[in-house]
Amino acid sequence: MKIYNTLRREKEEFVPIKEGEVSIYACGVTPYKPSHLGHAMQAVIFDIMRRYFEYKGYKVTYVRNYTDIDDKIINAAKEIGVLPLEHSRNIMEQSNLEFDELRIRRADHEPKVSETIGDIISFIEELLEKGMAYTTEKGNVYFDVKKFQDYGKLSNQKIEELRHGTRKEVEEDKKDAVDFALWKSSLDEGFSWDSPWGKGRPGWHIECSAMSRKFLGQNFDIHGGGGDLVFPHHENEIAQSEAVTNGKFANYWIHNGLLMVGNDKMSKSLGNDMSIEEWLRNYHEETIRYLIVTNHYRSHVQFAKERYGEANNKVFGTYKTLERALEALKGRGESDAKEIATEIDGEEYENLIKEFEESMDNDFNTVLVVAQIHEVATKINTILDSETPNLAKLEAYVKFIREVGKVLGLFDLEPSKVLAQMRDLELKKKNIDKQKIISLVAERDRYKTEGNYGEADKVRNELLSSGISLSDTKSGTLWDVDI
Repeated sequence: MKIYNTLRREKEEFVPIKEGEVSIYACGVTPYKPSHLGHAMQAVIFDIMRRYFEYKGYKVTYVRNYTDIDDKIINAAKEIGVLPLEHSRNIMEQSNLEFDELRIRRADHEPKVSETIGDIISFIEELLEKGMAYTTEKGNVYFDVKKFQDYGKLSNQKIEELRHGTRKEVEEDKKDAVDFALWKSSLDEGFSWDSPWGKGRPGWHIECSAMSRKFLGQNFDIHGGGGDLVFPHHENEIAQSEAVTNGKFANYWIHNGLLMVGNDKMSKSLGNDMSIEEWLRNYHEETIRYLIVTNHYRSHVQFAKERYGEANNKVFGTYKTLERALEALKGRGESDAKEIATEIDGEEYENLIKEFEESMDNDFNTVLVVAQIHEVATKINTILDSETPNLAKLEAYVKFIREVGKVLGLFDLEPSKVLAQMRDLELKKKNIDKQKIISLVAERDRYKTEGNYGEADKVRNELLSSGISLSDTKSGTLWDVDI
């Protein structure tokens, strides 16, 4: 299994520190404003990585933090007249519910900075004892960057180049413009803590070093987050952590691409963000996950509203295929059946699984996996449309999609339930009343029974113009919403 390691700038064979176990730390959300689709993108990506490691038989310990101490939180809290930690707690609760809806599994540990102050202070004290940090009369503590020889190795930057582009006057008590804050003097109400250096709060970078060490130890397998965190956040984490551990921190650095809006990343601070809450009102959660996995995780993705409609069609169509297949395999109309009674084509199934694993083992290439799922769905429809369906192959194909779906968080739910949810969302978006549709369909059936085909066609056309398609069957008229 190969993973692209940002630190080495190449794909490397993954070798865990402890055989059979994987430790992962991913930088989480700063909760000053509701989470947006970019946050969903990162969370889904690491959720899939975790799921795949578990699929491979690893015992995974996954940590995703909340940075609930930040200047932006203070400013947002002041605007609405609440204490900063109350504001961040409310946003975190909302984010957790939205991540749950997106089927992003909760991390094994979800530490908050506000609950890790003691560990952070101890970490800073260790850096001071080693001479890697210094205090100032203002009550600030800074990391002394020039004392860490490997500074810049993650982002491939040199200290002199960084120093040239940094303004020292922003923090006048620094020795060097490139030094970064470990502890910042502060008296903000409800957002400052006692320390050996006076009241204050942690600098951004020290927080994740302390939280990752608390839950995963000094040396762990994977550290990651969005590509925008490579510098300065992760670069500074490496410096302060390896200054304490003498060169051992995270073995693999994984960074996902960013969700872009034009030339800028989607960002709360830039005001170009699309909230998860807003998009869940219009699209099924699997549509959002689908769009994420159809791009390689290291690629930047350009936000485009029209892509959500296309993804909706793909998800809806695949679930309709699964519904038909499960009905055929059970011999009755229970699309939610969990047991399939026919004999499976084991060789076909194993070949498909082997191809899936080869794609995922090559730096989590979900793009190829999604393409494979659609190829298999096409084969399912071909079998279902044949006069003598090969049920052994059909079962192999269905089992494959369902098993792979458990890793992707796609196509492994009850088809009838998902299709109903997607139809309801579409009707709501189109502002169409379901009962009115049912009434119109009944009215059309009555006209047909009376032989009044002209009026029946008028009703049909009215429904078609609203995005409702009709199918005449022996058991009556079936309707569906166009997605």
